[in-house]
Amino acid sequence: MDAPTTIATTLLYFSLAWTLFLVYDVRRHPVPVSFLCSVGLLCHNNPAMFLLWTAKIAHSAQDTALVWFVALLIFRYWRIIVNVYFFFQYKVALATADFKITPKDCTVIVPTLSPKKNQVFHEMITGIIVNRPARVIFTTSTCSAERDVNAVLKATLANIEAGTSTYQKQHGLGPMKITSEILVFNADVADKRK
Repeated sequence: MDAPTTIATTLLYFSLAWTLFLVYDVRRHPVPVSFLCSVGLLCHNNPAMFLLWTAKIAHSAQDTALVWFVALLIFRYWRIIVNVYFFFQYKVALATADFKITPKDCTVIVPTLSPKKNQVFHEMITGIIVNRPARVIFTTSTCSAERDVNAVLKATLANIEAGTSTYQKQHGLGPMKITSEILVFNADVADKRK
């Protein structure tokens, strides 16, 4: 057996072992998924099987470069098909009736260098504020950035209270009273940990 076939075989064995663990793990949850869904996890082995198949064909082919090139093309479009399929499978997670975490349990920290020349800064602020978190903290790295954030905040908060922000108009939201505590801090250094 040549090196690519050996590597592909080893990868397939590891992939199978990992997938079997995933099937076992998903079946032992308090609310296990259906058997068909858990067995569907075995589809994760398709790329490894395809790699092994390609290595075996390339081993006996006269033009191995062409075999690998065609395999890369097939894999590329297989990946696109899978990505498009799962893109359309997305569903928004909805809060349940017994949801215990409220917006008042949330603090939003926004590290920023400066809101200047940032077209979406106003919309970002509005998007955060309309969800009414307990506290919004803006952190900057310079004194001038802190002044800029305070200036932008003043104008944006006035627009939110009047209901005239682009975000509110776009989503059909009216004027609202701001209940979140809003703080602006300057760390004097471009380090998010500070």
